[in-house]
Amino acid sequence: MKLFNSKKQDNFVIASLEGQHCRIQHFKLQENKLIQLAAKSFLFTSVDQLAEEFIQVCREQSLKSCCCRWMLSRDHYQTHTLDRPKVTEKEMNTALKWQIKDLLEQPVEDVLVGHYQPMHPDKPEAQVIAVVVERDLIVKLIEMSRAAGLEMDSIEIDELCIGNAFLEQLTPERITGFVGEDSSGLIFNFYNGQNLCFSRYKKGRFMPTVKNDEEFVLDDEQEAQEESFLLETQRTLDYVISQIFRRPLDSILLQQRSANDQQLADTINQITEIPVQLIEAPLLEQPDLPFLPTLAEAGCALRGDESR
Repeated sequence: MKLFNSKKQDNFVIASLEGQHCRIQHFKLQENKLIQLAAKSFLFTSVDQLAEEFIQVCREQSLKSCCCRWMLSRDHYQTHTLDRPKVTEKEMNTALKWQIKDLLEQPVEDVLVGHYQPMHPDKPEAQVIAVVVERDLIVKLIEMSRAAGLEMDSIEIDELCIGNAFLEQLTPERITGFVGEDSSGLIFNFYNGQNLCFSRYKKGRFMPTVKNDEEFVLDDEQEAQEESFLLETQRTLDYVISQIFRRPLDSILLQQRSANDQQLADTINQITEIPVQLIEAPLLEQPDLPFLPTLAEAGCALRGDESR
């Protein structure tokens, strides 16, 4: 879901919101890889404080006139899978808003609704994913970006951004699964070629941690975390294979968090008998900055006009 039209750029400010944490990164795009030029983060307790801190960081980093994309994490939007209304594309968002009004926690006039099309292999036009965000938040993001002197490009959601970080691994006529995590839970995305077909998020569950270069070293809590992760992964794979694709996956991309994650990849391969490849953000350089981008943040910067 993109709330603005985009144009070709190679210089981006990516501002991501996760809970009450804002991360601001300045990227230059070169040869389809990213150079991270600057990175700052801060906590905020109100939208007004967010605006104040954001504008200050942009001024300190001399980011005026840069193209800006905002990325929202799952705690700033909700999704609902719906049968596609029989309306024109222009009327779709309004129709979806009224279709889900009884599911909303806020009054319908206080939200904005966008949508994206999951590319189901059998019935690609049968369903849509409605994406709900607070109207006041979107208005404030637009206002603070303009106040900072940035060129507003888009406001995006992380589940649609991640795939742009590994488009080269998403090949035609091949089914690819992605398994990763953010600070709140597990992420499962599945692609047919470069088209997102299905996404699942499991809040409160995480990938297990590898303690050394040779094997998993697990206490009782870590062992329970590994078992929970493998169970969620197998359960999700069983569903998408039997109910969506009706054929085995060709490969799994596993988010790499450390040099030791190959052990986890090998474990998943042994259980599923599906090739597993570790994946990380495609950075051209590894700068000495406070933090590196997540896959979703990198994908947000790499997203082209035709990306899904």
